[in-house]
Amino acid sequence: MYTPFEEQRRLVARFALYVSLVVVTSMAAFYWHLANEPVPLENDIVWSETDFEAIPAVRLLQQFLRIDSSPDGDEYATALWLAAPLEAAGLSVNVERVGERQANLWTTLEGRDPSPLVLLSHLDVEKVVKPELWEHPPFAGVLSPPLLHGRGSFDMKSYTIAQLLALLDTATLGIPTRSVRLLATAEEESGSELGLLWLIREHPELFEDAWGVLTEGGLVETRAVGDVKYWAFEFAQRTEIQFTACAQTKERLDALKEDLRTHSWDDVPIRIGPATRTFLERYRASRERSDLRGLLADLDRLERDPAASQELPLVLLLTMRDDAYQSTPQEVDGTWTSTISLHLLPDTDEATARRTLLPEWMLAGVRIQEIPSAKAGGVSALSHPLATTIDRFLQARYPKDASGPFFLSTVKTDARFLRPLDLDVYGWTPFNLVVSNTLRAAAPHEKIDLPGYVFGIDNYRDLLRELVTDNL
Repeated sequence: MYTPFEEQRRLVARFALYVSLVVVTSMAAFYWHLANEPVPLENDIVWSETDFEAIPAVRLLQQFLRIDSSPDGDEYATALWLAAPLEAAGLSVNVERVGERQANLWTTLEGRDPSPLVLLSHLDVEKVVKPELWEHPPFAGVLSPPLLHGRGSFDMKSYTIAQLLALLDTATLGIPTRSVRLLATAEEESGSELGLLWLIREHPELFEDAWGVLTEGGLVETRAVGDVKYWAFEFAQRTEIQFTACAQTKERLDALKEDLRTHSWDDVPIRIGPATRTFLERYRASRERSDLRGLLADLDRLERDPAASQELPLVLLLTMRDDAYQSTPQEVDGTWTSTISLHLLPDTDEATARRTLLPEWMLAGVRIQEIPSAKAGGVSALSHPLATTIDRFLQARYPKDASGPFFLSTVKTDARFLRPLDLDVYGWTPFNLVVSNTLRAAAPHEKIDLPGYVFGIDNYRDLLRELVTDNL
């Protein structure tokens, strides 16, 4: 006999399956219409006259947002919901439960070349700390055109829906040139231990035959929807190494935190490695400030003159330096502890970085205990066909100087766990969004601009067609 908990899950799964049959049918008709009509530019549409509720992709995301997959919610129910339209399309879907409420999902659309393009996303969303601060309930999926509100609307349920619909579209075209594998994983927001890291350990076959991986992590700088400043795909991240620092008093760890901060920014030199140089040589042409373009035009000068680098925005400065960050001290069983994170450029030697960023003179009265932490970061080749196709795709739709590669320096994605496996991984967002709304991803009032979302669905579909059909 099923427990009430399991019975509820089965009801959710059955309901999702019935809904998905309608959605998949509607989506096929919707995409047939788009495929036979010229796709207008964003600015050619009067969005105020658009009935967003009638667009299947919007309704689908709205349903997805109503499933709470935060740490207090249920990723397993989210995976069951996502599995339903895939199964309705005839795909064999694996949903592996890996905790009380965690799950990983994967499925493969077989192509003539068995080495798959992996489409990677995650099922979980950031924790809702103070729901009373939200304009709308975080898991209500409130549609208030031209916005859709809800936790996960930007990070990253919209992205998962884009991957889902692109895969379903590809499945209607016949056998693709290349196989496509969809992965939606657990607890990325809290370290990926039961998500991607679990799959790497327990199901390495999901990655051993991969041709390349496409996931979150790209950049779109816009002045407004349809007005692109720089549209980029991520090909590099910094490495992160973590330690636990222990001391008898909070004051000692507070002093260490201040030493780390000042030492990182005052004494550690600027170093512009190959990945940073590749990124900035394309990026600088998109800058409107002449003084910033001038600084980025002479990268060797930035290495020679650290003072000049202080004029750079932080997001760019972090592509040129290693640094250290220490968390706020916490008391555990009478001992004060905090976590030290070393953020390293891809070509930094790990042992040298520890000596440089954490010299012995800082550690009097402090005990450093290394904790398990996956090797993270790395660089993917820009010569890989996946990278060159994304680049060509963006240049065809937007001015050449408004698109290119991106070095992700301030946040982390699961790409950092795959690059050490010698996989070529690229982060790309298909959504042309107002930047201010993307900053709500971990904050109250998370929302997505529906015009940018709708065109993002088209973008992802079209890019996948180029990557895995005879158009490539």
